[in-house]
This record gives sequence, structure tokens and C-alpha cells, in this order.
Amino acid sequence: MKLISDKAKIEEILLDPYNPRFIDFDAMNQNELQKKIMKTNDAKELLNSMRLGIKWVNRIVVRRISTLSKEQKLKILGIDNYEYIIVEGNNRLACLKDEVMDETVDRNFPIPVLIAEKEDYESQIAYESELRLTQGIANVMVVKQWKPVAKARHIYRLYKDKKQLNVSDTMNKIFKNISEELGVKLSEVRTAVIRYKFYNEIAKESDTLNDNDWQYLEAIDTNQNIRSMFGMIPKSMDFEWDMNEDDIEENEKLFYKKELLNSIPEIISTVKNEGLSSKKFRDIFREIIPKYNDVEDFKNDISDILNVDTDKNWTRLEKEIINNRHNDKDIWNEKLNNILTELNNFPSPADWAYNTIDILEKIQNKIDKHLSIIKEN
Repeated sequence: MKLISDKAKIEEILLDPYNPRFIDFDAMNQNELQKKIMKTNDAKELLNSMRLGIKWVNRIVVRRISTLSKEQKLKILGIDNYEYIIVEGNNRLACLKDEVMDETVDRNFPIPVLIAEKEDYESQIAYESELRLTQGIANVMVVKQWKPVAKARHIYRLYKDKKQLNVSDTMNKIFKNISEELGVKLSEVRTAVIRYKFYNEIAKESDTLNDNDWQYLEAIDTNQNIRSMFGMIPKSMDFEWDMNEDDIEENEKLFYKKELLNSIPEIISTVKNEGLSSKKFRDIFREIIPKYNDVEDFKNDISDILNVDTDKNWTRLEKEIINNRHNDKDIWNEKLNNILTELNNFPSPADWAYNTIDILEKIQNKIDKHLSIIKEN
């Protein structure tokens, strides 16, 4: 992709309904989209400053309508009336189209723009990836950032683009590449991709989470064990039912995991009603998840909390589990001390002790395995 300095009439440029901020705007016509944009505080502040005089320091970036795919064109109402679609500068374009600017701007007079031209040798996937990178550099790493959902959505799209372009690249290599291109922390990229995967999956079959609910997803994406409980495969970040779609009705564990994922909006609602912060909810999840060896037990406890006819809540569940864990701790301390006493008294010099090597090695392997798990946690 190359950026070409040129000029275009305001009325020739289409507002972009596919912008990461406009998750639910795809079906809107241009007038509805503009009104929606102009209700935001950012657009109102920008409009006030533009009324005082426009200086074309930062040009808006556009692409030709002809570079859109057939599918993209079909979803945009009245597309035949336009020559370009905005890439970077939706708020500025919406302000220029606002009636308040009627006396300031002649919309038939060409304004300075940068046209994102597709190179002859460039694939459509590579071109779209470059466009997203242009948006990302302008919005993800600036001081006045997009809202968290829009930011994560954009980073997730970049991840998908790069995964398609470089099939052999590892997940971490792609995360690092995006991190370096956008100038954000690698951990921030990883979190955005994982959390948006959950957000997107929830939206397929359940209530869509709003911007204020986004922070509560931290409890779900905090570690592999928790993500696995909600159906995500750690290494690939795919969901188990996508790999085993035909088995979901027959596989009880898979069914429970899907049910848990779909109940996340309701779970977040109970957390907020209980007055818990997103950080406290995250800490509770970290505390309770290790208790569950079976997803069905976890699903049953969650169902009890969601059931309005029970008095169970997150705080009470946490206390129950902590109390049980203290009991377990005492019991196992006693058991391990007894085992240690028995081993101390084991008669290694005895002739028959040689015949116990196999069982002793199995015990040693078990101990090594448990030590490895404990140290990882």
C-alpha cells in the first residue's frame, strides 16, 4: 500500500461503518451513522475547534470504493453515490458533513486527502492489513485512545490478517510483530486478542456485552485454567466446539463449557449487582477455579448464583472454598508427614529392597510431577 497526496470533495467520501468503534453500526445509512458519531464527546469537542478555523495539518486518509470487496460493498447503503471511503478521520469527516459547518465549508470544494492506493503486486489481505495498521498507529497508540472494545477489536483484526498472511508464524511471533508496529506492550496485544475472542464468541449466541462490561472479562482471560473452563484451547485460542461441532450435544463437558460461556453476561450482571469491582471478581475467580476438577461442579455452583431463588453469591462461594481449602491443607499436611515418616523408616539396606525400585521410581515421578505443577503456579 502507498499513500498518495491528492484532493477530494467531501460529498464524495463515505463514512466507514466498518470502523472498529462501530461494532453495531454496520446496517446504518450514512445519515444515521453521522448522527451517532456526532453524539460522542470526541466529535463534539472536535466540531467546536473546527468551527474556529480548519488547518489541514493532518490529512484524512481514504481508499477508493473500487478497492472494497463485493461483500463489503453490498452492506453499505447508497455506495454508488461515492468515490471514496474513509480509512482514518471518521470524526473529522463527520464534522465536515455536519450542518453546523455549512457556513464554514464548501462541500463541493476539494479538500486535501491521502489516498491509500493498493499496489499492483499486493494481495487484498495484505492491503487490508496495511489499512488496519494505518488506523492502529493513528488511534491505538495516541494519547486519546479508542475505547477498550474498539481497540481490542482492531488489534484482533490485525492478528487475523497476519495469521492469514503468515500461516507458519507462531501466535507469540504475531503478538510481538503487532506490538512492535503499534508501539504497545506485547502483553497488551496478547490480552486484547484473547479477550476479544471471548467477547466475539459471546456475541454469537448471547447478549452482547457493553463497553462497561468489558473490564469484567479480565476474570475469564486471566490464566489458561480459567480460559479452558470456558472452552478455549490454550495453544490455538480456538474454542473446543469449533473443533468438535458435531459432538457438542453428545459431549457433556463440551456442552457445559458452552453454557458457561453463554452465561457470562448474566454472570457479570450478578457481580455488578453484588457491588464487586472487576478486580475483586478477577481475584475471586483465581481463588475458586483451582477447586474444581470437573466442569459440571463449576457449572452447578454458577447456576446456584444465577438462580434468584437461592441466597448464594460470589462472596459466599469464595468463603466456602477458602474454608474447604484450609481443611484440605490440614488433611494433606498430615498425610504427607505420615508418608515422610514411613519413608524415613524404610529399610533400604534390606536384601528385598531391590525389588521395590519400580514402585519407588513411580513415587519419585509422581513427586517430580507435583513439584513441577506447584512451581509453575
